Amino acid sequence: REWTMASVLAGWASEQPESAMAWVEGLTNEKERNDFTRGLVHGLAQRDVQNATAYVLRLSEGGNERAGEYMGAIARQQLSQGVDSAVQWSDSLPDGPIKGSALHTIANDFVRQDPEEAAKWISQYAEQDFATRALSEISEEWAEDEPAAAIQWVTTLPEGSGRSHAMGEAVSEWAQQNPTEAGNFINTLPQGNERDFALSSYARRVGSEEPAIALEWAQTISSPEIRNRAVVRNVHDWMRRQPQEANTWIQNANLSETLLEEINQPQDSSRHHRNW
Repeated sequence: REWTMASVLAGWASEQPESAMAWVEGLTNEKERNDFTRGLVHGLAQRDVQNATAYVLRLSEGGNERAGEYMGAIARQQLSQGVDSAVQWSDSLPDGPIKGSALHTIANDFVRQDPEEAAKWISQYAEQDFATRALSEISEEWAEDEPAAAIQWVTTLPEGSGRSHAMGEAVSEWAQQNPTEAGNFINTLPQGNERDFALSSYARRVGSEEPAIALEWAQTISSPEIRNRAVVRNVHDWMRRQPQEANTWIQNANLSETLLEEINQPQDSSRHHRNW
């Protein structure tokens, strides 16, 4: 029912935007209002992308937690008109998390068409926290086919959170293809966040095949926070696959009480996918 109503609403919004907006905003059930807003935004964007964008920005300013999702939907609609159109639209958005959602959506499509041009485009936002996911997306997807080229691009970015996360994703993909080469590269990195994120990603990737070796790498991370998170994540993954071997490792690893407490906490796999 909701899917059908959302489709109808999209058509309504494309023809009579003011009436459709008033109807959605008049809904008292918050879940229904949020679900139908997506259809509303889709319809608004079909008629007037600027109007749709302004509407989502108002939702964001009002504290709507799904505003990023709605802006991503507009981005996908813009992509249907071509990457150039989508890029021009996203670049005009005000800086912040909402723009970050649009950049991430566009980056996912752009990098598959032309990774070098996608990298040049997103590099302008390399020092902006809201662009971290987009930077990582381009680095990860590019590294699937050309890890050396992706790594080379990442090293041209200004130092900071965006570069560190992008490096981690590129190393992760490289480790899947050639863990020896990726490991040798990590050993050339100086101590710091960039190396720590690369180590964490490397351990995550090789852990499925060589869990004990992956944990050796994880334990060389200099940041206590990143190191503990990486060790806990890898141990949990190992315990799900080989609980006896993992427990034996834990008993012989001389781990701190704090780290043991973290390992013994209820597992939440959703927090282990990336480094942020």
